[in-house]
Amino acid sequence: MILKSITKKFFYYINLKIEIDSQNDAIFKYMIRKNRIKILVYTAILASITEILCFTPLGMIRLPFISVTIAHIPILIASIFLNLSSGILISLFFGVTTLFLAATQSQNLLDPLFVNPFISIFPRLLIPIVTFYSNTFFKKIFNKKIIRYSFSITLGNLTNTFAVYAMIYFIYAKKKLDDNKTVLQIIMSSIALSTIWKCVAVVMITVPVLITIENFDKK
Repeated sequence: MILKSITKKFFYYINLKIEIDSQNDAIFKYMIRKNRIKILVYTAILASITEILCFTPLGMIRLPFISVTIAHIPILIASIFLNLSSGILISLFFGVTTLFLAATQSQNLLDPLFVNPFISIFPRLLIPIVTFYSNTFFKKIFNKKIIRYSFSITLGNLTNTFAVYAMIYFIYAKKKLDDNKTVLQIIMSSIALSTIWKCVAVVMITVPVLITIENFDKK
């Protein structure tokens, strides 16, 4: 009788454990599926915003002394708030759209250069990579999100700017500008000055939006 009682209790606890593990496994799978759906939805929304910014004047903020491009801001947000894959996917949308607009709606002297995918697409793909890994690195150093995000977004934004300029220089302008050092110095000083102000503007826009999205997602 004692052995039978012990055996019954043993199998009871085994079945109970299996049932609990099964429930925990189901909850875990549900949470993973829910998280994937959330990432997919946010990625779709940010990709749509990128397209809207690219195809409308909303993608350019005109200040009294400079024009700031904000069409790449959804890439910066996705790379920090979601994951690297989402950032790369949105940056691909941005790059392909840039190429399409350069081929169909050229509006200034530089636009025809963006028909080359090494200028319109490749630099955009670097934005999420630099932003994501910068945020991962700064997370170990800074506890405050606003500082970590500011540094990560700055590096991501500068990657976009200088990668585009570098590709234009090496593909189209290296020989001509190397022969005229004065013109090259003027262009570089102009780029450096405008880039600082653009970077400040992008950080001031992106950081509050990113923190607001995170707070909203927690509710």
